[in-house]
Amino acid sequence: MIRTARSARDTILVTGGAGFIGSNIARAFAADGWRVVVADWLEDGPKWLNLRDILLDDVIRPEAVPAFVEREGGRLHAIVHMGAISATTERDGDKIVARNIRPTLDLWDQCARKGIRFLYASS
Repeated sequence: MIRTARSARDTILVTGGAGFIGSNIARAFAADGWRVVVADWLEDGPKWLNLRDILLDDVIRPEAVPAFVEREGGRLHAIVHMGAISATTERDGDKIVARNIRPTLDLWDQCARKGIRFLYASS
């Protein structure tokens, strides 16, 4: 990941960035010179978190990311979406829709409307 040009959009938002994979993604972007902000619900506690900027919020709240995007004033280059219920034993379909599917669609829509790059990954 080599950043070749600076722009006004210098921020990467990593949802689920306190988890193992998300925190490593966040560290890689930070090491490459990006300003990284993590959004995480911290449901399981801040296991892997060691970053300066954390948005102590959850992407399941429909207003959370749009409020962040507005506050950043055009600095947001991309959202790397790693936030989700990770328990493979979760059987509550409504909870999965509320915590995984709807937030992903909301983030995707927000990025499309604001011209922000969107990367979704699931382990």
